[in-house]
Amino acid sequence: MYLSYITRRNLAGTLTNNGTAGNLALLDTLMNIKQAEIYSMRDWPFMYLSNTATTTTSNTQSYPVPGDVGKLLAVSVTFSTTTYTPKKAPTRQFWELKNTSSSVTADAPEWFYVFGNNVLFYPTPSSSTGRINYYYKSAGIDLTIVDVTGTLTTATNASRTLAQDITTWTDQMVGMWI
Repeated sequence: MYLSYITRRNLAGTLTNNGTAGNLALLDTLMNIKQAEIYSMRDWPFMYLSNTATTTTSNTQSYPVPGDVGKLLAVSVTFSTTTYTPKKAPTRQFWELKNTSSSVTADAPEWFYVFGNNVLFYPTPSSSTGRINYYYKSAGIDLTIVDVTGTLTTATNASRTLAQDITTWTDQMVGMWI
Protein backbone atom coordinates (compact mmCIF):
# COMPACT_ATOMS: atom_id res chain seq x y z
CA MET A 1 0.00 0.00 0.00
CA TYR A 2 1.30 3.45 -0.90
CA LEU A 3 0.63 6.40 1.36
CA SER A 4 1.36 9.90 0.13
CA TYR A 5 3.36 12.21 2.34
CA ILE A 6 0.36 14.13 3.64
CA THR A 7 -1.67 10.93 4.21
CA ARG A 8 1.24 9.33 6.06
CA ARG A 9 1.73 12.47 8.14
CA ASN A 10 -1.95 12.78 9.06
CA LEU A 11 -2.15 9.08 9.95
CA ALA A 12 0.88 9.42 12.24
CA GLY A 13 -0.76 12.40 13.96
CA THR A 14 -3.98 10.43 14.42
CA LEU A 15 -2.20 7.33 15.75
CA THR A 16 -0.29 9.38 18.33
CA ASN A 17 -3.38 11.44 19.25
CA ASN A 18 -1.26 14.53 18.72
CA GLY A 19 -1.67 16.58 15.55
CA THR A 20 0.35 19.57 16.74
CA ALA A 21 2.90 21.03 14.34
CA GLY A 22 5.78 20.12 16.66
CA ASN A 23 4.71 16.49 16.94
CA LEU A 24 4.12 16.19 13.19
CA ALA A 25 7.57 17.65 12.49
CA LEU A 26 9.12 15.09 14.87
CA LEU A 27 7.19 12.27 13.18
CA ASP A 28 8.36 13.53 9.76
CA THR A 29 11.95 13.30 10.95
CA LEU A 30 11.49 9.81 12.39
CA MET A 31 9.77 8.52 9.23
CA ASN A 32 12.49 9.95 7.01
CA ILE A 33 15.18 8.35 9.20
CA LYS A 34 13.47 4.98 8.82
CA GLN A 35 13.12 5.52 5.07
CA ALA A 36 16.87 6.27 4.84
CA GLU A 37 17.58 3.05 6.78
CA ILE A 38 15.52 1.07 4.27
CA TYR A 39 17.42 2.71 1.39
CA SER A 40 20.72 1.67 2.98
CA MET A 41 19.70 -1.96 3.64
CA ARG A 42 20.69 -3.12 0.17
CA ASP A 43 21.62 -1.95 -3.30
CA TRP A 44 18.08 -1.22 -4.52
CA PRO A 45 17.77 -1.15 -8.34
CA PHE A 46 15.23 1.70 -8.19
CA MET A 47 17.90 3.96 -6.69
CA TYR A 48 19.87 3.95 -9.98
CA LEU A 49 18.59 6.76 -12.14
CA SER A 50 19.40 8.94 -15.10
CA ASN A 51 18.51 12.52 -15.88
CA THR A 52 19.27 15.01 -18.62
CA ALA A 53 20.07 18.70 -18.92
CA THR A 54 21.09 20.94 -21.79
CA THR A 55 24.19 23.01 -22.33
CA THR A 56 22.19 26.20 -22.68
CA THR A 57 25.16 28.55 -22.75
CA SER A 58 28.23 28.15 -24.93
CA ASN A 59 31.67 28.10 -23.30
CA THR A 60 30.28 27.11 -19.89
CA GLN A 61 32.28 24.53 -17.94
CA SER A 62 30.02 23.92 -14.92
CA TYR A 63 26.48 22.52 -14.85
CA PRO A 64 24.28 21.66 -11.84
CA VAL A 65 23.63 18.00 -11.10
CA PRO A 66 20.04 16.85 -10.42
CA GLY A 67 18.85 17.48 -6.88
CA ASP A 68 18.52 13.83 -5.88
CA VAL A 69 22.05 12.73 -6.88
CA GLY A 70 23.78 10.79 -4.14
CA LYS A 71 26.73 9.59 -6.20
CA LEU A 72 27.32 10.58 -9.80
CA LEU A 73 28.50 7.42 -11.54
CA ALA A 74 28.98 8.65 -15.10
CA VAL A 75 28.00 11.35 -17.56
CA SER A 76 27.78 11.58 -21.30
CA VAL A 77 27.35 14.63 -23.48
CA THR A 78 25.62 14.59 -26.85
CA PHE A 79 26.19 17.23 -29.51
CA SER A 80 24.19 16.77 -32.70
CA THR A 81 24.23 12.99 -33.20
CA THR A 82 27.54 12.24 -31.48
CA THR A 83 27.70 11.15 -27.84
CA TYR A 84 30.89 11.58 -25.82
CA THR A 85 31.57 9.77 -22.56
CA PRO A 86 34.21 11.70 -20.62
CA LYS A 87 36.24 9.94 -17.94
CA LYS A 88 35.96 10.97 -14.30
CA ALA A 89 38.98 12.96 -13.13
CA PRO A 90 40.71 10.78 -10.50
CA THR A 91 41.68 13.59 -8.11
CA ARG A 92 41.22 17.30 -7.59
CA GLN A 93 44.93 17.84 -8.22
CA PHE A 94 44.59 16.10 -11.60
CA TRP A 95 41.57 18.28 -12.41
CA GLU A 96 43.34 21.49 -11.49
CA LEU A 97 46.37 20.51 -13.56
CA LYS A 98 44.11 19.88 -16.56
CA ASN A 99 42.52 23.30 -16.09
CA THR A 100 45.69 25.40 -15.94
CA SER A 101 44.46 26.97 -19.17
CA SER A 102 40.78 27.86 -18.89
CA SER A 103 40.47 28.82 -22.54
CA VAL A 104 40.36 25.26 -23.92
CA THR A 105 36.95 24.61 -25.50
CA ALA A 106 35.54 21.83 -27.68
CA ASP A 107 32.34 19.86 -28.08
CA ALA A 108 34.14 16.64 -27.20
CA PRO A 109 34.71 16.66 -23.42
CA GLU A 110 37.37 14.19 -22.31
CA TRP A 111 37.08 14.59 -18.52
CA PHE A 112 34.49 15.47 -15.90
CA TYR A 113 34.85 16.41 -12.26
CA VAL A 114 32.19 16.76 -9.56
CA PHE A 115 32.60 19.82 -7.37
CA GLY A 116 29.87 20.64 -4.88
CA ASN A 117 26.54 20.36 -6.67
CA ASN A 118 28.06 20.83 -10.11
CA VAL A 119 29.70 18.72 -12.76
CA LEU A 120 32.52 20.38 -14.70
CA PHE A 121 33.81 19.38 -18.12
CA TYR A 122 37.22 19.56 -19.75
CA PRO A 123 37.55 20.83 -22.36
CA THR A 124 34.74 23.29 -21.76
CA PRO A 125 31.82 22.63 -24.15
CA SER A 126 31.88 25.31 -26.83
CA SER A 127 28.30 24.81 -28.00
CA SER A 128 24.98 25.66 -26.41
CA THR A 129 23.11 22.81 -28.12
CA GLY A 130 24.32 19.79 -26.19
CA ARG A 131 22.50 17.36 -23.92
CA ILE A 132 24.11 16.15 -20.71
CA ASN A 133 23.08 12.68 -19.52
CA TYR A 134 23.62 11.98 -15.84
CA TYR A 135 23.81 8.39 -14.52
CA TYR A 136 23.74 8.18 -10.75
CA LYS A 137 22.68 6.50 -7.57
CA SER A 138 19.99 8.56 -5.91
CA ALA A 139 20.46 9.90 -2.41
CA GLY A 140 16.80 9.21 -1.79
CA ILE A 141 14.45 12.04 -1.07
CA ASP A 142 12.97 12.92 2.28
CA LEU A 143 9.22 13.31 2.19
CA THR A 144 8.71 16.81 3.54
CA ILE A 145 6.59 18.66 1.02
CA VAL A 146 2.81 18.85 1.13
CA ASP A 147 1.08 16.98 -1.69
CA VAL A 148 0.43 18.87 -4.89
CA THR A 149 -3.19 19.07 -5.92
CA GLY A 150 -4.63 19.84 -9.32
CA THR A 151 -5.16 18.06 -12.59
CA LEU A 152 -2.43 16.39 -14.55
CA THR A 153 -3.72 16.56 -18.12
CA THR A 154 -0.96 14.82 -20.08
CA ALA A 155 1.93 12.55 -19.12
CA THR A 156 3.73 10.91 -22.02
CA ASN A 157 5.52 7.62 -21.44
CA ALA A 158 9.33 8.06 -21.24
CA SER A 159 9.01 11.84 -21.21
CA ARG A 160 9.87 14.24 -18.40
CA THR A 161 7.33 16.78 -19.64
CA LEU A 162 3.92 17.12 -18.03
CA ALA A 163 0.91 19.13 -19.09
CA GLN A 164 -1.08 20.27 -16.08
CA ASP A 165 -3.09 22.99 -14.42
CA ILE A 166 -1.19 22.67 -11.16
CA THR A 167 0.01 26.02 -9.86
CA THR A 168 1.64 24.87 -6.63
CA TRP A 169 4.96 23.60 -8.02
CA THR A 170 7.94 25.03 -6.14
CA ASP A 171 11.72 25.02 -6.58
CA GLN A 172 11.90 22.52 -3.69
CA MET A 173 10.15 19.97 -5.90
CA VAL A 174 12.90 19.80 -8.54
CA GLY A 175 14.16 16.22 -8.70
CA MET A 176 11.24 14.89 -6.68
CA TRP A 177 9.21 11.83 -7.61
CA ILE A 178 5.68 11.87 -8.92
